[in-house]
Amino acid sequence: MEKKYNLGDKVTLKSGGPTMTVNEYHEKKSVTMMEFSGYLVCKWFVGSAEHESLFHQDALDKASN
Repeated sequence: MEKKYNLGDKVTLKSGGPTMTVNEYHEKKSVTMMEFSGYLVCKWFVGSAEHESLFHQDALDKASN
């Protein structure tokens, strides 16, 4: 699967929410190698609390800020 975002890109969920940073690509093992699964690990902060979760790239938009 082709990657739509680069590491460090700022993204938001299409359904809304905080601005997040793409932190890593989630990969799955195929028969011969690791390949991109379509999921991204994103991080964001609420105050000083750091949060991290996995989102499919099709559920995200590039942030405008």
